[in-house]
Amino acid sequence: MSQPSILIVFSNPEDSGRLRLDREQRILDEIQRKYNTKDTIRILSAATIEDLINSLRQPFLRIVHFSGHGSPHGVYFEASPTSGTGVELASDKLAGLINSHAPQVEALILASCYSADSNLVLRQAAPYVITVEGPADDNAAIKFTKSFYENFFESQSVEISLTRTQIELQSLELDEGLQIYVTRRGEYLSKDRVTLQSIKRTFDEETFLIDVTDINDQIDKLDMPKGKFLSLLANKIYIHKWLYYSSFDMEYAVFPIGKYFAIFSWKHGMDLLVCRRILRLKEKVPDEQCDLWMRLSFRYCQLFSLQYRRERQAIYPGINKKLEFAIRQFGSCVTSFFENRESLSHLKNIIPEQIKMAVPLLIENYNAAQESLHQEDYSQVIVHLETTLSLIHGILDGLVDELAA
Repeated sequence: MSQPSILIVFSNPEDSGRLRLDREQRILDEIQRKYNTKDTIRILSAATIEDLINSLRQPFLRIVHFSGHGSPHGVYFEASPTSGTGVELASDKLAGLINSHAPQVEALILASCYSADSNLVLRQAAPYVITVEGPADDNAAIKFTKSFYENFFESQSVEISLTRTQIELQSLELDEGLQIYVTRRGEYLSKDRVTLQSIKRTFDEETFLIDVTDINDQIDKLDMPKGKFLSLLANKIYIHKWLYYSSFDMEYAVFPIGKYFAIFSWKHGMDLLVCRRILRLKEKVPDEQCDLWMRLSFRYCQLFSLQYRRERQAIYPGINKKLEFAIRQFGSCVTSFFENRESLSHLKNIIPEQIKMAVPLLIENYNAAQESLHQEDYSQVIVHLETTLSLIHGILDGLVDELAA
């Protein structure tokens, strides 16, 4: 059985106005049958705050969706399974619960009245926060649920689903009954920074926000027009978006941009990408050294995006399989770059002192991860793998300093 990736929370205490949550649940049941996603959606009915907390501990959650009554300050849960009375969970506490229990969540949907009033405190809960301006019409909220999840199971994209759903609500003249307000985290992180919105192609309804503040002065000094470089940069993100989607976060992703290289980082899939540096090879760098740098950079990105890293704060049944796979991937990297005589010789020629210190530690941590896996000490496996990854990152930084202008 697969782990649920969508959590639907229904709450309609007896002391509040009646909502047709039964109709909404019926639609969700139909969608699950249609798309064969029985294990993908978990539905909490008559949910308490404790129910929410327990469900947020699921390691694969991508979407948390609350459907019920709300106020400008929070949303209402059942006070207890039997009381029938409601209790308000303040918006800042809801955001705190998601940040601490499910930081990998991509979208928080609050289909409740006046929830948009809490955007300032909710915006850090997830890369996408979908709320409602003013009162929420019951029929429009049900149509939103149907349209959003049908589109989501077809596209697997929060942004595409939102775009299509809003267009459908407008065409049915239901948008006035459910005034959706979408907050994308990048909009707030970039208020005092320079951002580039990637090119929106006719066959792709997704856009990407790229923060170019750190490289703005560098771009002006390049021997190509600024507009051309930014266009290449935006297009490159489309080509490499597989990495963007698969990585919970990223500290060092090197993408070639024409005759240059750019280093990117981000937090959470679908968040703002930050371009940290523009690089160009120094003159007369040997081909084999450049090849080694690029191959190690690519392998680092693969390791960084391994599935275990999305849930590395939690130990759960089945994580051993992901760690076994990770061990094999790390082992391939260690063998290719740090135990291979030719590769190791090239590294020693470029950054001799760093390699002398880092490689023994790197190999020792990798071996310790293998031993911990054999002992079923999974928390220590993660510690040793993360240390190995950090040491590889340090080696890449050293290569950048020596090979890039």
